[in-house]
Amino acid sequence: MTRILQDPAKRAGLIYLIMTILVFVGSLRLIIIPGETITPLLILLGRIGIIVELIHIMLFLLLAWALYVLFSPVNRNLALIVLLSISVSVAIQALNSLNWFAAFSLLTSADYMQVFDTDQILALATFYLELHMDTTYIVEFFWFLWLFAAGLLIYKSGILPKYLGLLLVIGGFGYLFVLFVFFMFPSFMAISVVGAVPAVGG
Repeated sequence: MTRILQDPAKRAGLIYLIMTILVFVGSLRLIIIPGETITPLLILLGRIGIIVELIHIMLFLLLAWALYVLFSPVNRNLALIVLLSISVSVAIQALNSLNWFAAFSLLTSADYMQVFDTDQILALATFYLELHMDTTYIVEFFWFLWLFAAGLLIYKSGILPKYLGLLLVIGGFGYLFVLFVFFMFPSFMAISVVGAVPAVGG
């Protein structure tokens, strides 16, 4: 483990692997849906999910640092773009987690929310959940930036196989395509799966 932490490439890879695992664990919070019966188990899963999401955000920031250390000897300017774009996306994601937590608080029926009827609470919760999802599309622009820059660095440096760099660049443009469809043609979001596949792969 000590050798892995001392090697910049392995350190970045380890952080990315842990982040990938946490994505699936954090998705537990999405089980809670407006209009469904909220059980104590769902509430527990929701709380675990939000904590895992915050840990994932923190690790994303550490990944930015690890990638900067790894790639700054190759091209400091591109490495700085990776660092800054991830940092901005982390800030947006951290604030965006409040939208999901607001929906969660509404659905778990805090006492002071009793002044609203059920339909009003469900409408507010749905609004915050949709706002949480929509804000993710803004984050994806900065994901495009860091994936594109990191892909170029990998391709030029030879630290990792060049095909990984190409995959990151393609994944970055996949996020950009999804973002473009969302803002310009929201009624045709189904076609964004064309860009979502390479984006997720990146």
